[in-house]
Amino acid sequence: MTEVPLFYYEAARELRERRVDFLTLAMGDEIPEIVGAVLTTEEEREQIDFKDVASTIDEALWLDGGHKSAYESMVLGIDPGPTPGFAVVGDRKVIHSELLRSPEDVLGASKKALDSFTAKSVTFRVGTGGGVYKARTLKILQENLDIPIEVVDEKSTTPAYAGTTSTKDIEAAISIALKGGRILKKKIEVSPTEGEIKNIQRDSRKISGNITISKELAERVAKGEITIDEAILVQRGK
Repeated sequence: MTEVPLFYYEAARELRERRVDFLTLAMGDEIPEIVGAVLTTEEEREQIDFKDVASTIDEALWLDGGHKSAYESMVLGIDPGPTPGFAVVGDRKVIHSELLRSPEDVLGASKKALDSFTAKSVTFRVGTGGGVYKARTLKILQENLDIPIEVVDEKSTTPAYAGTTSTKDIEAAISIALKGGRILKKKIEVSPTEGEIKNIQRDSRKISGNITISKELAERVAKGEITIDEAILVQRGK
């Protein structure tokens, strides 16, 4: 479901190659009950009213596990990074946790938590690490949700045991949620460092095999305006 031709072309091609049955719907069309997931762009996702089976099952499991739907206080903890760890803590009890795909996915995950649970007080707590990814996370929360944000010193929040990266990120998000921080007052702007831009250029060579994207494209990737794969396509087109 999209009005973006390039996205539709690439998604449809990939689905056909993988022999996945799919429907093509225009924005505003009614979504049939047989649909299990909707593919769309980041910009269009908020226009689509769709609750997938996985979301419904998640909510049922939360409640079945003895979790309440209303709390005195709720904290949404985030371990910032390219794939942020995300945790929801109600009255100091973990009620949900997951690994997100990008800093921008924090907004959707937060809205889902706010829709699923109610609390007299709600606070975001975001770790101090993550560089430009932290800035992107803080900026999107600051601009879209009127909820206090605390910045938490990540010292002692990263697990010392040898687990997977995803497990460590989620555990760190839980620790951040349970640890107090300082209230964020300044307006956040996303300004990647020279080092971060060079790292993205290096990653573009690894991913493509022989293409180094420009500094301008790397900066756009760092800011979350385009993906690194899109930047490589643009550079290749040049």
